[in-house]
Amino acid sequence: MNWIFKSLLAAFGLLFVVLSV
Repeated sequence: MNWIFKSLLAAFGLLFVVLSV
């Protein structure tokens, strides 16, 4: 279940970067 959390965190991080730009 750890990889699910990591992928979810990466998705939110990418979304945050896209919204910041």
